[in-house]
Amino acid sequence: MSDSQEFWQRRPIRDVHVTPKMINRTLEVWGPIAGRELSREEAHEIIVDMTVFFRYLLRWDTASRRSSKRSAKRLQRETEEQAA
Repeated sequence: MSDSQEFWQRRPIRDVHVTPKMINRTLEVWGPIAGRELSREEAHEIIVDMTVFFRYLLRWDTASRRSSKRSAKRLQRETEEQAA
């Protein structure tokens, strides 16, 4: 099993709340993209996978912003020290 397969099998899905309305909308949107009628189970999986995907993007963005802020503060401190 590849690392990516293991990752998706371990994804945190317990807290993803999926409503019937979300399932119906997912079927409307993703059915034409898939080119076939999707099952409700497939729609549920799409919702969970997309939720997990966007959570990871948010985490990476947050970490990147924190790193950028630290780098900016360090650069400002070094510039002030050089000016003094």
